[in-house]
Amino acid sequence: MSRALKRLSIATFLAVFLTSAGTPLLSKAGRDFTGHYEVSNVNDLGLDVAFTLSVRIFNLSESDVNGATITLEDSVLVGNAYTTFPTTAIPAGSNVSLTSTITIPHSEYDLWQAGGTPRMDIEFRNAQGETIHRLIEMSPKPVGEE
Repeated sequence: MSRALKRLSIATFLAVFLTSAGTPLLSKAGRDFTGHYEVSNVNDLGLDVAFTLSVRIFNLSESDVNGATITLEDSVLVGNAYTTFPTTAIPAGSNVSLTSTITIPHSEYDLWQAGGTPRMDIEFRNAQGETIHRLIEMSPKPVGEE
């Protein structure tokens, strides 16, 4: 293989990899928000499941977040929101705990039980007044954590 062809192959691979890997590799913001969730008081309603959802959201960024809206969305159907938590503030390097009683389709609940995690988003305005929308990386609440 010629040197030019090798360079072209490497450049193509990197372009495809960076594009398919999504924005985290290219994102200035990185992983600014993460969280833990816990499900309790589960009531199987047949096609749906009702339960109490408790979440703790961590602000890993260097900026305070005020007036944040945190939304639980369908894992598959983009734009289908199940609940929006009350507007909240999360200081930089801090966290907030939120609880809500919700009802979701059994199929969504089954995804979580099979190792999937809730799709949660946070939306707020930054210091420049721009609307910021980020996915919150969720995981089950660690055993023994209060």
